[in-house]
Amino acid sequence: MSFVWTPALAVGVEPIDTQHQELFHRLNALLAAIGGQGRDREVLGTLAFLGDYVVRHFEDEERLMREAGYPALPVQLAEHQQFTTAFGRLRSRFARHGIDGAFAKDVESGLCDWLVRHVQRSDRALGEWLSTRSAAQPAR
Repeated sequence: MSFVWTPALAVGVEPIDTQHQELFHRLNALLAAIGGQGRDREVLGTLAFLGDYVVRHFEDEERLMREAGYPALPVQLAEHQQFTTAFGRLRSRFARHGIDGAFAKDVESGLCDWLVRHVQRSDRALGEWLSTRSAAQPAR
């Protein structure tokens, strides 16, 4: 499976779009590592990076939403927690069992598919809301 960020997934907030591109790149690297040679070490390293990066990305998004007074912040917080929980379960499973037959499928459906849906719905709504808000601000 190839997991690629495209401009169609842009939310219109440059720091968020840049971080999303990196998340897509790293999840794609995780999928490649799952099927490659020396995969356990690569998967472990990629999971460690993703764990740290996802936390930082969610913190950045949530700070932006708080500062802007985004009304759907509670929904975003719940979705971020859902992803963090799923990611934690996946990491724990890998630590216990390594790569088994369902691991790649769970990465695809539990992480990759979730991220695409989240970006297309929730993050795009955030980008549109921020855009509307900044357009309503008087020019200085």
